[in-house]
Amino acid sequence: MFNKLIRGGGQADKELSVSRLPKLLLQLHALTDNPMNITVTGNITVSAELEVIVPTEETFLINKNIEANDILYEEVSITIPDGVTVLYISSHAESSEGYDDYVTVEIKNLSNQKEWRYRSEGFNFYDQWYVGVTPNKTYKLSLYVGAEYNLGGGYLKISYSQSINQKIPNVTDY
Repeated sequence: MFNKLIRGGGQADKELSVSRLPKLLLQLHALTDNPMNITVTGNITVSAELEVIVPTEETFLINKNIEANDILYEEVSITIPDGVTVLYISSHAESSEGYDDYVTVEIKNLSNQKEWRYRSEGFNFYDQWYVGVTPNKTYKLSLYVGAEYNLGGGYLKISYSQSINQKIPNVTDY
């Protein structure tokens, strides 16, 4: 049994008897749907290691659709989420002029001039590419999808997921 003498403001000394150790209920809330309860009954050291969970579903950082007779040419900044090490680039470009036209997709890191993807060929193509990146890093990119004469349409998408993270990159930009 633990006895402690406590002094109350202006009151006589009181003795507190505790027959068991006081318990501290600690509730931890993380970015999750399952909070955790811990009951502390003595001196302890609490430490935690947070695990980064990359989404299982494909999540888009860039998702651009290009209409017929238009081009995509812009500079964007993207910040790589924590835990993401590989990005997936998918693109499509199609000429409305037929086989005499060339279509091009180009993605470049403007900070170091590293080409993430460059592809130019006749008339029509679909493309898939993987880029190794650094989590929490911001990249300033130049995006281009166009045609020599007339683009019939296309798209450019940059995404990530748990399964994409497992792929071997075609190019790295750490």
